[in-house]
Amino acid sequence: MPNMIRVYEPYGNDWLIGGEGDGLVLSNCPADSIIPSGDQFLIPYKTVLDGVEYLKDPTRLDLKILNSVIDAGATGSIQFYTGKSMERKAISTSPG
Repeated sequence: MPNMIRVYEPYGNDWLIGGEGDGLVLSNCPADSIIPSGDQFLIPYKTVLDGVEYLKDPTRLDLKILNSVIDAGATGSIQFYTGKSMERKAISTSPG
């Protein structure tokens, strides 16, 4: 999409979930607000639109890397390279 900027993508053009855990966020962050940090980039929380996290065992929320403001739960336990997908279903929502 023309209005998106690739910030950090060392392994190709799609998101392949990691075997142990991984996370993905969608942000509306202006390019001049991105902060380099080693081989990664930091973005302000207020610019995050949504996020999802994959854990090998989605019941182990103590292993989460994403803040619960972005994604309160986790998904996981799917077989790799099967063409299966994940879907998040909201149990509840809150304003803001």
